[in-house]
Amino acid sequence: MGMDLIALSENAAIGGYHVNFTGWGQLGDLLVELGCDVSSMTSGNDGDVVDATTATAWAEALTLGLTKGLIYQLKYPDPAFSSGWRNEFHVEGTKTPVLLSTHMYVEMLVNATMGADGSESSCHLDAPPEKVNITEAGDIYAWLRLVAEFFANSGGFEQW
Repeated sequence: MGMDLIALSENAAIGGYHVNFTGWGQLGDLLVELGCDVSSMTSGNDGDVVDATTATAWAEALTLGLTKGLIYQLKYPDPAFSSGWRNEFHVEGTKTPVLLSTHMYVEMLVNATMGADGSESSCHLDAPPEKVNITEAGDIYAWLRLVAEFFANSGGFEQW
């Protein structure tokens, strides 16, 4: 499941790009923190279009964030994920962060220490949220770079 992005460019080599729904949501949050307009980003697979101007702006914002080392990952315990950890993208110095709220953190603490029936659980929140820098050598950097390249070369795209 996910979002298929079909380039509007006439360059057949561009084609399309697939992003799973988790990655699509993370990209949306990241683009907001980078100051981008995400009003044309959709969660439905109905062919809505992101125009070339918007796609180019997204590419430029991602590229600048990566080259300046502004994008990082926040990793924190979340039993809802199979790994036991949730990962989010954030931007250094952003004025519009999509942050882990105090309410969410308290809820995580309660869920980690109490069972579903209210009894004490053997699970403990041993680690606070961890900031992980994204470097050129890493897989996340490479993935964000590929997404930025698709946005830059797509001529806009449909979301399916």
